[in-house]
Amino acid sequence: MENKEVPKGVKITSFLYYITAVLVVVQTIIFAFNVKTIVSFVLDLLPRLGLAVLAVFIGMGLWNGKKWAKMVTLIFSGLVFTYLVIFSLLGLFTVFKGLIQLSQTYSFSEISSGMLGNIPYISIIEYLVVFVVTGFVFFYLLRNKEAKEFLSSK
Repeated sequence: MENKEVPKGVKITSFLYYITAVLVVVQTIIFAFNVKTIVSFVLDLLPRLGLAVLAVFIGMGLWNGKKWAKMVTLIFSGLVFTYLVIFSLLGLFTVFKGLIQLSQTYSFSEISSGMLGNIPYISIIEYLVVFVVTGFVFFYLLRNKEAKEFLSSK
């Protein structure tokens, strides 16, 4: 049996899943300090830990060239990417609709000065990072010939 070199993009994608697992565990630990009841623990924390374990298995599967890991990654990243695109468009529509309604009552300077104070910049940056990374993972695994060959052999 031939031992193929893991393509760089697959290594990066696998590493992103390991990072996701670590971040979910850290987030779970932080949230654990706020858990008040056993129900909250079961409903909030256990699914997070399950997600972290799943992310580790997917990362290992990608690194080892498993076809199932590619399929799970394509499904997850495709769903997330589609969700982000749809809700980005809906969000833009809502913002523009709101701006049009506000422009009928207020001047542009009043609208823009009031809006800029309320933009959660970290949320926008986080959103853009997730959008770019998810899009990269999805389209890389879907279109890259080297990744397709590596992940279809096992």
